[in-house]
Amino acid sequence: MRMAKPLLFGEDKNTVATVREVALIEKIRLWLGEVAPACPEGMGDDTAAVDPGPGRLLLGMDPVVYGRHFDDNATPEAVGAKLLKRNLSDIAAMGGIPDHALLGLVLSGDVSLVWLEGFVRGLKECAQRYGVKIVGGDIAQGPDKSFIAQLSLTGHAARPVPRLGGQIGDTLWVTGQLGGSLAGWHLDFVPRLPEGQWLAAQPGLRGMIDVTDGLAADLPKLLPPASVAMLDLDKIPVSDAAQKAAATSSQNALDHALGDGEDYELAFVLDKDTNALAFVAQWKDATALPLSCIGRIERQPEGIAEHTLLDAATGQPIAGPGGYEHFKA
Repeated sequence: MRMAKPLLFGEDKNTVATVREVALIEKIRLWLGEVAPACPEGMGDDTAAVDPGPGRLLLGMDPVVYGRHFDDNATPEAVGAKLLKRNLSDIAAMGGIPDHALLGLVLSGDVSLVWLEGFVRGLKECAQRYGVKIVGGDIAQGPDKSFIAQLSLTGHAARPVPRLGGQIGDTLWVTGQLGGSLAGWHLDFVPRLPEGQWLAAQPGLRGMIDVTDGLAADLPKLLPPASVAMLDLDKIPVSDAAQKAAATSSQNALDHALGDGEDYELAFVLDKDTNALAFVAQWKDATALPLSCIGRIERQPEGIAEHTLLDAATGQPIAGPGGYEHFKA
């Protein structure tokens, strides 16, 4: 008996919206089987790190989608720059140096040539600033009123930094300030490439990630099994933009710092034996970017879920937003 051909868009309840993002990624990993190598060569980090010879090759990909990553308020130049900077932030999280890019465009026939030229100009100027060569790509027609740009970026690193590597007792850190990205930060951010490269050279660095889905969503990805993050909430660097957002929203400024996302700062784990005072002094000699130690990794307490964020003052789970999820039930 022949099975009915499955439909691309499911008409039942078995769709990607019924599972969370991490579970969906794991399903895809299992379906791919032996053609999907383990992290860091395959899925699981900000980029895939493969070994073609001297150093390690970094491979990453990120899009910008109209209505999701930008709207009519954004200039085309800012959107073009954002596309590349999103990918550069992933390279930064691995401690790498960017190299070459491929550009893919899916757009409807009603996209303005003037707008598109501005988009390409913004992309070009950003590529020049960071020494990236755009070596090819593709264009395809999409449905009406659509614009999707996808960038594949390569880079290299002497020591790619994975997310996982932290241990119980290690400290948790974040660069810059967090929250309020929708006020414009999500377009004007600076990818932390020099800082990522500096951190990758430090012997005490255990793991690193760029904060794109919000600290509450991204920090657990740095935690080893059977552990939690014990956070000093007063040490989390809340931006002025988060304070302004709180004045007109139902959330407080800390909620915005934890959950807004698109901060494009670096969160990282430092070996517990590292001299924090000396580390901070060396950091200040290398960069003027603010740096905050926001907590530590502790063993998972009984009755508390793995990778929970806890308030160090009370020992209780931190209530508030969990960060961005691509697919919500």
